[in-house]
Amino acid sequence: MNQTTMKNLPLISVVVLGYNEKEMTIRCLESVINAEGMLSDLIYVDNGSIDGSSEVIKSRFPGLRLVQIPKNIHYAGGMNAGIRHSTGDIIFCLNNDTIIDKNCIDEIKIAMQDESIGCANTKILKFGTKFLDMSICKLKYFNLIPYSVDYGFIDWGQCDNLTPDYANGCAMVLRREALNKVGLFDESYRLYWEDVDLSFRIKKAGYRIGFIPKAVVWHEGGKTTKKSPWEAKWYSNKNRIRFFLKYWGKL
Repeated sequence: MNQTTMKNLPLISVVVLGYNEKEMTIRCLESVINAEGMLSDLIYVDNGSIDGSSEVIKSRFPGLRLVQIPKNIHYAGGMNAGIRHSTGDIIFCLNNDTIIDKNCIDEIKIAMQDESIGCANTKILKFGTKFLDMSICKLKYFNLIPYSVDYGFIDWGQCDNLTPDYANGCAMVLRREALNKVGLFDESYRLYWEDVDLSFRIKKAGYRIGFIPKAVVWHEGGKTTKKSPWEAKWYSNKNRIRFFLKYWGKL
């Protein structure tokens, strides 16, 4: 990469959101710190943890910007809190059950030079494997059932030229300029579908939803929601209906 290209790369903030699971969070943060490419800032949002996560992480990562929330306000509220403390042109939102490839940050910077992209999905693989997770997120528009192309299949690049319908919140890339126009995550969703809603608002504002296949993230998935499956199922179904009613005839 030449010096002119490097000068034009956008500044990127990484916001990691976590609730308990301190060892998993440490693993995620270390993967970000060890990745190549300079960050504008790295922010960890402790979303009401009760296992001492904040104290351990603050001690282990003294240069980290810690946003500590006394009570779990779910994904939308917690991620918004982190975004409000960020400074970069691009915000990379990560759940704490992820780790990123060493080239992930640089690949995001390169891809987001395309100013038509308002938000984007990275390539998301199942933790420790080469099997596709929620990389190319799609919606069946007649009943709004979400799915991911070739979910669970081995990745050999078959999805690299596809375009998602929305960017998945576990590893979501956002352009600050787009957020300034449409706002942050809708906190009334609380849990699930807030990433779909924000993606559609960004698209409605005239931006594209991108896919960055060279930016690889491994996702463990479900560590928190498995502890409260009925709550997860309730919000997933309720918010799907809400999204359907909001966007019916506009998709």
